[in-house]
Amino acid sequence: RGARGGYTLGKPPGQIPIGDIIQALEGPLAPVECLSERGEEGSPACSRQKGCLTRGIWEKLRDRMQEVLEDISLEDMITLEQEKES
Repeated sequence: RGARGGYTLGKPPGQIPIGDIIQALEGPLAPVECLSERGEEGSPACSRQKGCLTRGIWEKLRDRMQEVLEDISLEDMITLEQEKES
C-alpha cells in the first residue's frame, strides 16, 4: 500500500501465466454470471443450469479464454511491450 506499495513476484516472470494474474486480481474468469463459482449468497449461481441450452457454449468460451491466458506468461507480455517501444 502507499507510494512504495505493489506486488512482489513469487516466481520468475516466465513461470507466471497472465491467467493467474487476472484471476488473482479479478477473480475467476466467467463470461456470464451463471458460470461463476457461487452466486451472491453462496448458492449455485443459476438454478436452471441443467436445462440451459447456452451453458455449454459459455463453458467452451470460458475454457478457451483460460487456455489463451495460460499460454501467455508475464515475461511474454514484458517482451512484447519492449518490442513495441523499440
